[in-house]
Amino acid sequence: RVMPKLAVSTEVAEQRGLERGLEQGLEQGLEQGLEQGLEQGLEQGLEQGREQVVLAMLRAGMSEDEVCKIAGLDRDSLKRVKRKL
Repeated sequence: RVMPKLAVSTEVAEQRGLERGLEQGLEQGLEQGLEQGLEQGLEQGLEQGREQVVLAMLRAGMSEDEVCKIAGLDRDSLKRVKRKL
């Protein structure tokens, strides 16, 4: 009679362990996803802000050489930004 109770207790413990493992996995996955999303959003926001400043400098009449030097861009990057004008 003790054996069936032990088997049930073991099964319950295994099920609880699996459930807890799933919960922890989901929590970690959500945390990592949020971190990555925030990092990507921040990078995109910084890049958009930089592009806006570059465009404003060009509209203000600054030379492309000055804009590249100040913004730290190479010519190809500047051309990509200028296409957005």
